[in-house]
Amino acid sequence: IQLTNREFQLMELFMRHPNQILPRELIIERVWGLNSDISNNNIDSFIRLLRKKLEDDGTLIQNIRGVGYKLSDER
Repeated sequence: IQLTNREFQLMELFMRHPNQILPRELIIERVWGLNSDISNNNIDSFIRLLRKKLEDDGTLIQNIRGVGYKLSDER
């Protein structure tokens, strides 16, 4: 699977914290940096692209409504 640098950083973050809910603010801080202008919609877009590349229907990278995302080891 070919991932962009950001997609790779995002996936690495999830893999380092399996089954942990990662708040959007933490994702922004770790992947883009504190001073970035990225919005929640941008994060959603990156997750959507990553899911597509992983052929994931949302069971691997789960959206935790109003909080963030988590990588689940269960399908």
